[in-house]
Amino acid sequence: MASSRFWIHIYIAGLGALSLSLAALCLLTMPLPEESGVAIAAQLSIFAAIAYRFPIHFDVKSSIILDTSIIFASVLIFQPGVAMLLIVVGAMVGNASRDFEPEEMTFNISQAALQAAAAGLLLYVIGWDYGAFAFDNGRILLILAGSATTIYLTNTILVSIVIAFHTGMNPIRIWIQSATRHDGIEQLGQFALGAVAAIVGTSQPWALPICSFPPSS
Repeated sequence: MASSRFWIHIYIAGLGALSLSLAALCLLTMPLPEESGVAIAAQLSIFAAIAYRFPIHFDVKSSIILDTSIIFASVLIFQPGVAMLLIVVGAMVGNASRDFEPEEMTFNISQAALQAAAAGLLLYVIGWDYGAFAFDNGRILLILAGSATTIYLTNTILVSIVIAFHTGMNPIRIWIQSATRHDGIEQLGQFALGAVAAIVGTSQPWALPICSFPPSS
């Protein structure tokens, strides 16, 4: 047990260091948003904070956090470093007001940032436009599917590994179980909402709050 706790510490610390390094590298080497983009980034960061602070509860055993849609919208609007930064700020604010241990909070923030990094870097490498005309791309459905799949895989793989450290189970088996859960509609809904938010954010930024969900108690 002591050995597994040690590797959990190493794993989470490594995720935190990796996310910070990637964010710093992207922010220093890639273009930063113009003034109008800063306002959109601030809105998305606020949405992220609300999503993490107020999960939507369906019953006493079931709840979801609408972070996936915000991560997806962020990487479609901004270069990876900016997307990571706004997600980290939102996740920090949202998680800080909940009763998480520092290590759990670090993991939650890091894995959200790394989802943005993985999908954001994929989009950046393929030459994503980051503008209102980006969605006129003839390969838009393929691009959206690829970036959404990247977010999903990054999330489920990182979570499966940390669960494996805690339980001693095979991480591949854990991942297969997570991939076969009956939450596909919810995941698709979050990605659809993220895509709509990105389209609205790049074309009509003033209407972006319409894409947010009210918190659920």
